[in-house]
Amino acid sequence: MNITKEITDRVETYEKARGAMLTAEHTVRDGYHQGQVARLYARLAADAAELVQELTREQREYFTIVADWETATGSDGETMSPDLMPVVITVQAEDQEAAYLAAAQKLYTYFGPAIEALGRTDIVAEEFFGHQGWTALLRVGAIFRGLPPLADTELRHVI
Repeated sequence: MNITKEITDRVETYEKARGAMLTAEHTVRDGYHQGQVARLYARLAADAAELVQELTREQREYFTIVADWETATGSDGETMSPDLMPVVITVQAEDQEAAYLAAAQKLYTYFGPAIEALGRTDIVAEEFFGHQGWTALLRVGAIFRGLPPLADTELRHVI
């Protein structure tokens, strides 16, 4: 099922649930069901917020960033060229700058604060692409906009 159809179905379900809840609220005159109504409101609000996120996520583009590792200064003060494979990472974002931020967070989640090949145990997410004045750990060679191509060219004709 495509994402637009799924969102449309969820919006319709949300509207039906909201209508039923409003009908139930008008029929409640005593305090017995007020807690249920409050919980239903909370669930509907959370679902509405999730729908908004889904809609904005659908409007985002894919960015694929290709980068290699900059020469780094190890904890001993020596300059070294890290023996690490280049990085190719795809993220969804609204623009290129947001893509770098999302990629930096994704890389930090993957590596954590310690990268042995860099001799560092104190890395922060902002260092990957040099945000907030940090020296960049990665040198961007290319950034592609749109869905990344499939590795198997025969599959491209199938999809």
